[in-house]
Amino acid sequence: MDAARIRRLAYRQEAWPQTLSISGLLALLMLGLTARALRMDRPYEQIKQWFREDIPLLAEKRQHFLVTRLEAGESLFDDASLLTEIAAMRRNYDSLSDDFGPYPNEVFPWIHAAPESEVLNPGSDSAFQSEQVLDENVGQILVELASSDFV
Repeated sequence: MDAARIRRLAYRQEAWPQTLSISGLLALLMLGLTARALRMDRPYEQIKQWFREDIPLLAEKRQHFLVTRLEAGESLFDDASLLTEIAAMRRNYDSLSDDFGPYPNEVFPWIHAAPESEVLNPGSDSAFQSEQVLDENVGQILVELASSDFV
């Protein structure tokens, strides 16, 4: 969230020479889908708001699977056909043309998880399993951090 917030500052400030690209908007969509897959409601709602606010700032105008759907706004986060298409792109990435990118696995969360699949079929992506077994030492460190004044 912090990285997205900082990137947004860069393209939302008139004095900063950054513009919003397709990959930036796609990264917001994928971050939102990740928050939704993790059932993080507040970040999910915030990201949807940013997405809606940022659509008019898109500087890059060309054919792209996301750009052709932008009129739908934040409802794209619930668009099963889009999520299915994203999942197919992830599976078939090696055969996709560079001319039509960027693609979802080129932005957050890259190849580490498939939030679109988890949103479509909860429990389908092991990266989103809520019952991860932690090493005993890691668990103890987390307990100590959570109970310290440092946090």
